[in-house]
Amino acid sequence: MKEETSQSSTYRTWYSRKAIDGLQDIAEDKASQERTCSRTVKEDSAGWWKIRFHTGVKVNSFAIYNNRDREGEGCCEGPLQGFKLEAFGKNTKSLYTFQAKGWAHHDYHLVPEKKIKDLVYEVKVTGRKKHSLVLCDLLIRGGEYAVDKRSHANRFLTTDTPCPKGLFGRDCEFPCNCAYGSDCFVHNGACPAGCEPGYTGEDCLKPVVVVVVVVVVVVVVVVVVVVVVVALHLMLC
Repeated sequence: MKEETSQSSTYRTWYSRKAIDGLQDIAEDKASQERTCSRTVKEDSAGWWKIRFHTGVKVNSFAIYNNRDREGEGCCEGPLQGFKLEAFGKNTKSLYTFQAKGWAHHDYHLVPEKKIKDLVYEVKVTGRKKHSLVLCDLLIRGGEYAVDKRSHANRFLTTDTPCPKGLFGRDCEFPCNCAYGSDCFVHNGACPAGCEPGYTGEDCLKPVVVVVVVVVVVVVVVVVVVVVVVALHLMLC
């Protein structure tokens, strides 16, 4: 997965990349949030965050995790109150827009009422004027999904996950081998936080063959020893 993130401004070390590191904020203290969340400065006229994919991706749902700024809950005055999420296709074609209203939820699970048929090249989140925009985790999911018509399908759902946590693939048949037990992209298994130790590849499914590395090192050592012994023998002769 090749993608790049950016934001309108950066508060201290709350870099844009932290919004897709797979680590969700579960602590109230600012130090913990700073390690896992992105944040713009409060003085922004309307702070924004975006991710741009080098190649289009299939997207069916989004999940945004708010920071916990009042006794572990996303407060009504939280950084996600009144935010807007937009998905764009090639040539900035608008594919989906969600405008949050009212009090901010702890988390948002967004499933478009109409399936996004085109590939998505960019996702942008815009905050309120004169307020910091904080994103502790943004998951962009592919695969099939179920829409509960009895709920506000494009507002707040818990039925948007196409695969159980820790799995990906068309039939959810592959494990997410991501570092720190974080989530992977459902459509290709890529891990924003990197692969779990012992695995490699874009989908983190290829085991790292440590035995081969050890054998190569041993062979190199043996060759060096032989060369040194031969050189000493020639010098003594």
